[in-house]
This record gives sequence, structure tokens and C-alpha cells, in this order.
Amino acid sequence: MCTDNSLYIDLQKVADKNDAHYQLILDDNFFRQLDQDEIKGGNVTVNYNLSKPNDYSTKIQIELAGQVTVICDRCLEDLKLDVAFDDESTFEVNSDEQAFYYTDEKHPGLFNIGWYIYEAIVTSLPIERCHPDNECNGEMTQHILSETEE
Repeated sequence: MCTDNSLYIDLQKVADKNDAHYQLILDDNFFRQLDQDEIKGGNVTVNYNLSKPNDYSTKIQIELAGQVTVICDRCLEDLKLDVAFDDESTFEVNSDEQAFYYTDEKHPGLFNIGWYIYEAIVTSLPIERCHPDNECNGEMTQHILSETEE
């Protein structure tokens, strides 16, 4: 399980040109603490590497896999979806746009990798999130069908 402090990185203090490897296990508590309502919970393993290709930037290579719980678009019941994401991004240390977007009031000047990871997970989700056919809540499905017939 990750702690609040393990989600914040001082990009200026990343070890000079040496890779640093980290692993986080995200659970239901991680998703509840975020200011979001798209993902209800989950169990996701995140591996990421930090490196400094030069004095002005930090490269983040991230790989994650696991499962999250969202709401089914059709029946509004919990739906578990597998997630996977593999990406590499470079962040400029002094970039106002990037630095501002991934910081918060509680940890000024620190990169919030938790929010970055959350966005990676959401990006990996399908646009339409529904149970397979005949696995939705039958009561809700009947209610929806009766409403559309009127």
C-alpha cells in the first residue's frame, strides 16, 4: 500500500542521471482519497523509474497493471475492469505548465505522481464501461427497457 508521502516527488532532487526504481500498490483507499468520482476502488501495481536525461528535465517511465472498480454505464452496478498502461514521459523541471498541473496546496513544488498515475489508469479504461451481455443487474435492465418503450 502506498502512503501519502510516497506519491510526491521533488523533481529537482532526482538522482543525477541514475535510474531510481519504485513500486507502489494502489488499493481502494488510494482511489477514495483522490478528488474524483470515476473509479470507486481497485488493486493496481505500479512500477516506475525516474531518471535525469539532463539538468532541466526528469524522465518518468511507468508501467502499471491491475484491476479497478467503476460503475457500469448500463445498470449502474459495480464493474471490475482490468487496466494496463506502459508509458514514458519527460517533465521539464522549470515548466510552469507541467509543474503547476501536477502539484497541490498540501505539497507545493512537489510532483504528484499519484495524480499522474490516476490519469494513466483512466486513460487505459474503455470509453464504454458495461458488463458483458446478460451480466447486468436484471432489475435495472428491465427498468431501463420499460422506460425506453414508453
